[in-house]
Amino acid sequence: MAATTHLRALADERLVGAPGRRRALAVRIATPGYRDELARRLDAAYQALEAGWPAGTPIVFRAHPLGYRIEHRSAGRATVAVWSAVVHPGEDGTATVAWTLSRAAVRRTAAGWRLERYLPDEPGPAPASAAPATPAAEFAAITATLSPYRR
Repeated sequence: MAATTHLRALADERLVGAPGRRRALAVRIATPGYRDELARRLDAAYQALEAGWPAGTPIVFRAHPLGYRIEHRSAGRATVAVWSAVVHPGEDGTATVAWTLSRAAVRRTAAGWRLERYLPDEPGPAPASAAPATPAAEFAAITATLSPYRR
């Protein structure tokens, strides 16, 4: 599902400190009328992420979709909700996971399905976890040896 792939692409540590890469992503996944707004939103989100993370510690930021629901469908358009586990920097210097329900309006174009609007995330269903958090530097070092799953 294109919406799942597009939403997953928004959470990627390769976009940290890379406004050109964020702009290229917006061009690749958004409709022409939404590209500039998406690029601005990505820049604001990543700048906030960078400002809040301890200096010198690599940032791990990845989204892993677990399921989706088509909430509305019409000719060439759809609104899709995607349930994801999002690994991101926590406020205390450790990586944490957020269980989110992200929504997007997508439109079929000559180039395929593209984001027409990214809607606000809301908390998704979250399982209990008793595992202790791995310190940020150790977490980053271990995950650096693992290739992210990209489909």
